[in-house]
Amino acid sequence: MLRRAVGIFSRPPSRLLVTFVGPSTARLGSKLPITSGLASSTRPGLYPSTLSSTLVTPFHSRSARQQLLLKYNGVIARSFHGTQPRRDVFFVAFPALKGYLLELTRFTLVLLPFIWRYRIWKKYPRWSLALLQIPVFAVCIIIALALDQSPRTERWRLLMMSKREEMEWARARFTECLLDDGPHLLRKGDPRVDQVRRVAERLFTVVEDGELDADHVVSSPGWPPRSQEPQLAQLQGPSGPWSTGRRVHVTPASFGKMQAQLLYPPSATAESSLMPFRPESSNPTKVIDDQSWKLYVVDLPKINAFALPTREIFVYTGLIDLLEDDTLLSGVLAHEIAHVTQRHAVENAGFLNIAAIFFDTLRGISFALTVSFPFLTDGIGTILNLMNNYVADRAYSRKLESEADAVGLEFMARAGYDPRYALDLWEVMAAVEEDAAAAGQAVSVSETFPFLRTHPSSLQRRKDLEKLMPKAMELFARSSLRPRPEKKKAEVKSGEKKEEPSLMSKEHERAAALQVNTNGAMGLANVVKGNLGPRGTIKMLVDGAGNIKMTKAGVAINHTIDKLIRMNPTAAMIARTAVAQDDQVGDGTTSVVLLVGELLKQADRYISEGVHPTVIAEGFDLAKKEALAFLETYKIPSKLDRAQLIAVAHTSLATKLHPKLAIQLAADVVDAVLCIRPPAPSEGATGVDAFREPIDLHMVEIMKMQHRTDSDTQLVRGLVMDHGGRHPDMPKRVENAFILTLNVSLEYEKTEVNSGFFYSSAEQREKLVESERRFVDAKLKKIVELKNLVCDQAVGANEKPKGFVVINQKGIDPLSLDVLVKNGILALRRAKRRNMERLQLIAGGIAQNSVDDLTPEVLGYAGLVYEHTLGEEKYTFVEEVKDPKGVTLLIKGPNAHTIAQIQDGLRDGLRAVKNALEDETLVPGAGAFEVACAAHLSGPIKKAAKGRAKLGVQAFADALLIIPKTLAANGGFDVQDAIVAVQDEQSSGNIVGIDLNSGEPFDPTVEGVWDNYRVKRQMLHSCSVIAVNLLSTDEILRAGRSSLKPNGEQ
Repeated sequence: MLRRAVGIFSRPPSRLLVTFVGPSTARLGSKLPITSGLASSTRPGLYPSTLSSTLVTPFHSRSARQQLLLKYNGVIARSFHGTQPRRDVFFVAFPALKGYLLELTRFTLVLLPFIWRYRIWKKYPRWSLALLQIPVFAVCIIIALALDQSPRTERWRLLMMSKREEMEWARARFTECLLDDGPHLLRKGDPRVDQVRRVAERLFTVVEDGELDADHVVSSPGWPPRSQEPQLAQLQGPSGPWSTGRRVHVTPASFGKMQAQLLYPPSATAESSLMPFRPESSNPTKVIDDQSWKLYVVDLPKINAFALPTREIFVYTGLIDLLEDDTLLSGVLAHEIAHVTQRHAVENAGFLNIAAIFFDTLRGISFALTVSFPFLTDGIGTILNLMNNYVADRAYSRKLESEADAVGLEFMARAGYDPRYALDLWEVMAAVEEDAAAAGQAVSVSETFPFLRTHPSSLQRRKDLEKLMPKAMELFARSSLRPRPEKKKAEVKSGEKKEEPSLMSKEHERAAALQVNTNGAMGLANVVKGNLGPRGTIKMLVDGAGNIKMTKAGVAINHTIDKLIRMNPTAAMIARTAVAQDDQVGDGTTSVVLLVGELLKQADRYISEGVHPTVIAEGFDLAKKEALAFLETYKIPSKLDRAQLIAVAHTSLATKLHPKLAIQLAADVVDAVLCIRPPAPSEGATGVDAFREPIDLHMVEIMKMQHRTDSDTQLVRGLVMDHGGRHPDMPKRVENAFILTLNVSLEYEKTEVNSGFFYSSAEQREKLVESERRFVDAKLKKIVELKNLVCDQAVGANEKPKGFVVINQKGIDPLSLDVLVKNGILALRRAKRRNMERLQLIAGGIAQNSVDDLTPEVLGYAGLVYEHTLGEEKYTFVEEVKDPKGVTLLIKGPNAHTIAQIQDGLRDGLRAVKNALEDETLVPGAGAFEVACAAHLSGPIKKAAKGRAKLGVQAFADALLIIPKTLAANGGFDVQDAIVAVQDEQSSGNIVGIDLNSGEPFDPTVEGVWDNYRVKRQMLHSCSVIAVNLLSTDEILRAGRSSLKPNGEQ
C-alpha cells in the first residue's frame, strides 16, 4: 500500500490520474490526447494544440472510445481533486476523512519519538513498521486531496477546506461583522457609497468577464461553431456539462449562446446576466458561484477594508476619506478582490493545519529527548508554539498579502486605472504609519519587528509593486476601460527642461482639494446635525477602552471626533475650531460645525457653475462684516433681573436635559452664579476700580453623587467635600462650628538625613517613641488650647453649644486623630487644595501653615458641618455660612450616564448665565437672529455689493438658514413650510423664531428664549474665517518619506 501511494507522486502527470483511478481507466486513458498534452504542454494554463484539433472534430466522426473518454475524463479528474465543487453523493465523507487523517497523522508522529527512545520497534517490529507507514501514507493522501494550483500566479498550494465549508465559515464571519458594524452601515445615496460602488463596478467587470492579455485568451476558432450545438449537447452527462484541459479564462462576449451553455450549468447563470468562467485552480469546470458581489460602507474612522469569500466587501469611511481619489481607492478594492479570487482564506487555513502537524512533531521529538528535564521541555514547547503562531503563520500571511498586491495590480491595470497610483497608495499608507508613530500612538510589538508582522510594511509593498510595474503598464496600455489619459510621471533626462504641469492639471488639483474640504466639512456637519436644539438626539461615545458616554454636548462630540478623525485634515480643523469656540464662550460648538459645513456646501454650488473660489471668499468676508454690524443693532440691552437670567439658563439647559429637569435646575444655576459674582464697583470709582471683576466659575464646585434620581440634584450654598472623618468616634454633626484650615503635617515624618538609633533595653525604646511623638503632640496641644479658648467660653441661655472642626491639607496619623477625638474635634485630613481655597471664601478664616501663632481671628465659621455616608463613600457638608463666595452644585442620579449628561448641561448653563451678566445684553433665540440676518444680507447688502462678490453674500445668507432649518427638522416639522412661514412673518419687521412645540412662528422675546451675544459674535467670526481658508486651499500636501528623498525626487 505504501509503495503504491508513494508511486503515485513519483510518476509524471500524464500517468498520475490514470494510476489513481485504477487499471480499467488506465487502459482507456493510455492513448488519450489530453493526457499527453498535459504532460508536454510548455505553457501552463492553455489547451494544447492536440486538444483544440480534437474539439473541432465532428462528433459523428469520432470513435466510440473517444466519445466515452471525452464524456468521462472531466468526471474522473473532478473526483480525484479535493478542491473541486464536489457532488454531495460522491464525496459525502470528504470533510470527515480529511479531519481523521489530520488527527491520525498528528497522533502518529507524536508517538514516533517514544518508539525510538524506548526501542519499542525492536520488540514489535511489524507494528512499528506499520506505525511508521501510517503518517507517510496519511500525508500522501492529504496532499492528493488538497493539492491545488493558484489561479493567475500558477503557485502550488494546499487547500484543506471544501467550498461548502468555506462558505459556512464566511457566512459566520459575515454575521459577526454585521453585529459589530451593522449600525454604522451607510445607505445608498451617500456620496461615499457611490464612490465605492463606482470604483468596484469597473473592477468587477474585469474580474467577472475575465479580460486578459493576448497570451491568455483562447481565440474563437479553437471552439466549435454554432452549427455543432446539437451534437455537442449530447456530450453532457447526467452530472452536468463536461470540460477538459487546463485552466483557461474565457471572455463571454467573444462566444455565442452555445459555448455559454456548454461551459456553465444553468444553476450558475440563472440569476445573472454575466456568465463568466471563474477559474480557481487547475481543476476543470471551475464555474462561478451563483452569488454576486456585495459592498458595505461602514461609517467609522478606521483605515481598513476587507473581503469575505462570500463576496462581501467591507470598506470603512476612514479609508475613503484618507484616499479621496478613485484610482487610489481602486488599488485597495482590487487587493481585496484578489484575496477572494485567490481563495487566500482557505489556503491560509490549510497552511495552519500542516504547520500544526509539523510543530506537533517537533514538540513530540523534543519531549522524548528532554523527558528528564521538565523545565527544558516546557521551554522548548513554548518556543515552538511561538514560532508556529507568530513566525510561520505570519510569514505565510505576508506571502499571501504580497500575492494579493500583485493580482490586485493586474486587476487595477485591466480596469483602466493607472497602476502607478498603487505606488502612491502605499506612500500614503506609509505616511499614515509615520503620523501614528509621531502622534505617540501605541504600537504593538508585532508591528515593531518585520518578521512578526501579518502584512508587509508599506514601503516594502511599494518596492515589490515597482518590480511588477512594467507588466502592469503593458496591461494598462491595452485596456479598453481607460476613462482618462495616463498619469504622466516621466523622468527628466539630463539637459532636458522639466515639463510644467498644464493648466488643466492645476485646475484638477484645486477642484480635488476643494472637494476634499467640502466632503470633510459636510460629513462632520451630518454627524452633529441631529444634536442641535431641545429636540436634538443623543450621541453615544465609546472610547478605546470601551467606556461609554451619552451626551448632546457638542464640545464632547467634537473632542472625540478630533481624536478619531486625524486622517481627514478638514474635519480635524473644524472640530478644533468648535472646541476653541467652547473654550472662549462656552457654547455654540454644534452651530459652528453646521455653519462651516453649510458655507462650503453653498460655495460648492456656485463653484460647480464656474465661479472662482476667490470670488466666493470675498463675498464671505463682506457678509461677515455686515453680519457682525447687524448683530450690534439686533441685540437687546437689558439690566437682566433674576427672571431673565432664569430664562437664559433654561434656554441653555433645555438643549442638554429633559424639560422638567431643565426648569428645576435653571434657578439653581442662576443662584450659583449670583452667589459668586463679584460686587459692583462703587459709584465714585474711576479708572481700573470702575470695572467689575470677571466671574470665576471655578468657585462653583460640581460634586457628583450616584444616589437617588436626577431630580434630587440641588444647590448647596457652601462646600461639599468627598471625604469625611477618619476616626469612628469622631462627631458626625457639628453645629455653630469654628473651622480651622491648616496646611500642617500632624503625623510623624522621617528626617531627610539617613540616620539610625540603636537601643539596648525597652526603656530606651520607650524614650525614643516618646521623643518622636513629642514634636507632634506639641502641635496638637496648641490646637486643643485654641479649641478650648473659643468653645468653652460662657454660653448664653439662647446660644447653642459651639463645635470645632479642623480641615488639614496634609496628613493626620491615627494617634493624632485619637487625641482630637478625645477633645471633641471633627478632623478631616488630606483635603484638596481647591477646596481649601473655596473654604476660605465660603466660611472665612485664614489658612495656616504653622500652629505657632493660632488666634481666634484665623478661624472660619459655619452654622452646620455634617457627614453623609453613601455606601463606602463619605461626604462632608459645610452649610449655613454667612456670606458664601463659593457654592456647590451637587449632582445626583441613578447611573453614571445620567450624571454625565447633567454635568454637561450645568456647565453650559453656568457659562450662559455668566456671559449674559458680563455682556449685559441678549440676542433673541430659536433661530430668530439667523433668519433676520439672512434677510438683511439677501436684501440691501446684496444689492449694495458690486460685481460677483454678491454671489458670496447670497451664499452666506443661505448658509445662515441651516440653523433654523435644523431646529425644525429635529423638531419633526416640515423644513420648507417652517422656514417659509418664519420668513413671511419676519418680512413684516417682527422678531420671530420657530416654536418647536408647534412648528409655527413665535416671538422668542415673549417666551423667554435667549441666546448669548458673545456666542453669536464668535460663531460668525470663526465660521467665516475657517470657510474662507478652506476655499482658498488649492492643494493638500501630506508629509511622508517621499519628502526625504535625495535631490528632491518625488
